[in-house]
Amino acid sequence: MKHTDAAKNLNLRAELCARSGYSTRRGVGSVNDLVKAAKENGITALALCDDYSTNGYNKFYFACRREDIDAIYGATIRIENVRVVVLAKNKNGIISINQLISLSLPSDEAFKCSNSLEDFNKLKEDIISIGILSDVSTLDFIMESFDYVGVSPWDRPSLNKDLAERIKNDTERFLVLSDSFYISKSDKLAFDALLGQTTNQYCNLKSGYELLSDFPKEMVIDNPLKVVSQIEDDAFGRVLGYLDALDLIKSNDFRALVEEKIANNSLFENESYRNRLDRELDGIIKNGYWNIVYLNYRIVEEVKKAGEHCGFRGTMSNSLLNYALGITDIDPVKWGLPFEVAFGFNVDRVPDFDLNVSSEMRKEMFEIVEKIVGKGNVAMAGTTECLTDRQITRLIDRHMSKCGYYDSDVMANAKIFRLGDTAINYGMHPGGFIVKSSTNSFYEITPVKTLNYANVPTTLNDFHSIHDHFIKQDILEFNQLDFVKRIEQLTGLNFDNIPFDDKKVLSLLESDEALNKIKVINDDPNPLCGINEFTTRFSLNIVRATKPKTVEDLIEVVGLCHGTQLWSGNYEKLFKAGVCTLSDVLANRDEIYTYLIYKGLPANIAYSIMEDVRKGRGLKPEYKEVMLANKIPQYLVDSLDLIKYMFPRGHAVCYTINALKMAYFKVYYPAEFYTALFNAKFSEHLKGLLSLTPEEFERKVNENDFGDGELSAIECLYEAMERGFEFNIDEKTNEAVFYKTK
Repeated sequence: MKHTDAAKNLNLRAELCARSGYSTRRGVGSVNDLVKAAKENGITALALCDDYSTNGYNKFYFACRREDIDAIYGATIRIENVRVVVLAKNKNGIISINQLISLSLPSDEAFKCSNSLEDFNKLKEDIISIGILSDVSTLDFIMESFDYVGVSPWDRPSLNKDLAERIKNDTERFLVLSDSFYISKSDKLAFDALLGQTTNQYCNLKSGYELLSDFPKEMVIDNPLKVVSQIEDDAFGRVLGYLDALDLIKSNDFRALVEEKIANNSLFENESYRNRLDRELDGIIKNGYWNIVYLNYRIVEEVKKAGEHCGFRGTMSNSLLNYALGITDIDPVKWGLPFEVAFGFNVDRVPDFDLNVSSEMRKEMFEIVEKIVGKGNVAMAGTTECLTDRQITRLIDRHMSKCGYYDSDVMANAKIFRLGDTAINYGMHPGGFIVKSSTNSFYEITPVKTLNYANVPTTLNDFHSIHDHFIKQDILEFNQLDFVKRIEQLTGLNFDNIPFDDKKVLSLLESDEALNKIKVINDDPNPLCGINEFTTRFSLNIVRATKPKTVEDLIEVVGLCHGTQLWSGNYEKLFKAGVCTLSDVLANRDEIYTYLIYKGLPANIAYSIMEDVRKGRGLKPEYKEVMLANKIPQYLVDSLDLIKYMFPRGHAVCYTINALKMAYFKVYYPAEFYTALFNAKFSEHLKGLLSLTPEEFERKVNENDFGDGELSAIECLYEAMERGFEFNIDEKTNEAVFYKTK
C-alpha cells in the first residue's frame, strides 16, 4: 500500500484495529468521524475492524479517500476464546472475511459470536491475522495459529519476565494496536451507557505519542507498517461499482421478447408509441439494464400464473416498455407519464421496481425469485437499526441514574456524543430481495446468513450500504391485494375489468347519497371510509377542501395527500385564499416536468427543476428567473420552492384507479365489500369491536374515542350497520360474513 514513511515521524503510524458503531452494541460513533479523528491523530493507514461486521466498508472507502488515508479492510472475530483481528490482503481477503462472518456461530460470551480454527485455516490464505494477547496462557496458541501477536493498550496482560523475553526474542511478530471501540476519551460515557456498565479502561483511538509512552517503537510504528506493506492498495475499490447485475437473458433475445409481445397490438402501429418504445428499449439495452426489466417481467408472470394480482408502486408505470411487457397495466402515454421520470433524462437511471403482492403470495416470493435467478443468487436484504438522538439522550440519562449521579451539563450536550451510525440491532427487510449474477459472489460485499427467525439467507450488511453493488428488488405484501383476492372470490368478477370512472362511484366524492345511509358518526359524513388512500382525516380534509369531481381531480388529490410540505403550509393556503383550483395544481413530480416544457422551458432544465423540487432542494435563483420569464405564476414558483417531497404521478394514477375500483364494490356489491374489507384489512380491529357491549360501542362513537387505526374500522362497521347489514363469524374460517337484514 502507498503510505507516508511514518518511521521518520513518531506521530505518524498505521492503526490496525479501530471499531465504529457498526460493532453492534459495542462500538460507538460513525465511520466518517472515525476516519477524521484518525487523520487528526497522524494515522496514515487505518484498519476498520468491527466485531463480526463489514457493514461500514462502503462508507470507510469513501471517507478514507476524502482524508487521504490508506484504507485497510478487516474485522475482529473470536477463535478458541481468543480475539483475532483479520485483515484482507486483497479482494479475495475481503471475500474470506465475509465468509468467516457468515460461518460464525452464536456464543454465550460477551463477544456474541465465534469461529472454529478449522474454518479459519481454510480461509486464511488472503488474510493477515493478529491474535490479541489478553492472557499470557494463550500466547503459544496465538503464535502457532496466527501471523502476529497483538497487544491492546487497554486489555494487555501483565508484562512478566517470560513474556518480556518472548517479545525480545521474536520482536517482529509483536505489535500494538489501539483496539478501540470509540474515538476519544469523552466518548467513554456513551460507550458505558451502551454497554450498561461502567468500564475501568479507556478504549479510545490512540495517537502514536500515547502508545509510545508505554510500548517500544518497533511494536508501535515499525511492525504495523510491515503489515501494511503486505496489503494491496484499494482492495475494496476493486469490487466497488455496479456489479454485473444479472445474466438471465441476452440483449437480442430480450428485444425479440418485446417484439413478440407487441406483435398483435395495434397500439404500437402508432408512430409516437413506436418511437417512444424504441427510445426506451435502446436506452435500457445501451446502459445494460435489460436484465432488471426482464426479472420483473418474469416475477409478474409467475404471480399471474398463480391466479394473483401484482400491484405496482413508484415510477415504473411511466415506462411504455413495462406496459408492452405486461409488467404494468397503466398506459403511460394515455396518462401523460414521461419515461424520463422512470429511467432518467438520458435513459441512464437504474430501474427501481417496487412490486406489491398479497400476504399469501408474499410467502412464496423467495422461491419464485430463486427459481428465476438460480439457487444461491438471491438473499433477503439485511437491515441495521441505529440509535436516534432521542435514544441517545435516554441511554445516557438512564446510565447516569443507574450509577447514582446526574450531570446536567452532560445531558445538555448529550447529542454531541458521536453515536451516529451506532448499531443496536440488525434484522431483515420485510420485502427487500438482493439479487446477484451467477458470476459474482455475495461475499465480495457482504456476509450472508440465515437468521434465527427467518428460514432464508439474509445479507448481514444493511441494504443501504450494498444497493449500488447488487439489485434490490422490493416485493412487499399489500392488504389491498388481499381485499382484491377476496372480493374476486366473493363476486366472481375480475378486478382488472372493473370500471374506474362510474358516475355513481364518483358521486361519493361529493355525498353519501349513493350509499343510501340514514345517519353517520357525529354527523361527519365520510362516504370514502374504508377506501384505500382515504382512510385518514388528513386525506378526507384534502378531499373536502379541494372538491374533486373527476378521475383526474382525484389523481391530484392523491398526490397532495402523499407529498411533504405540499399541502400543509402550501397548497392548503392557496385553496383557502381562492388562488387556485385542482386544475391549477402541480401535485405530482411528473407534472412539473411536462408543465414547464409546455410553458416553453428546455426539457433538460425542466427535468432538473423537477428533480430539485421532488427531492426538497428548493429552486435555484437562476431557475426562478427562467420560470418567471416564461410566465409561470409567482404563486406557483413560491409553492414549488417550499416542497420537500413529491409523489410520482404514475403511483398516484395506480392508487386512484385501485381506490375507485374498490369503491365500485362498495356501491354495487356492499355485502361482499364489507366481508372482504374486514377480513383483509380490519380483522384485528373487528375482534376488538366484538368485545364491546352495545353501550360501550355507542359511547366510543359519541365520544370519538378511537385508538390508532381503529377509526376506519369503526366508521366502516357503523356505516355497514346503517346501510342495513349485519355479520356472523364463520365457525370454520373464523372470518366475518356480512349479510343484508333490512
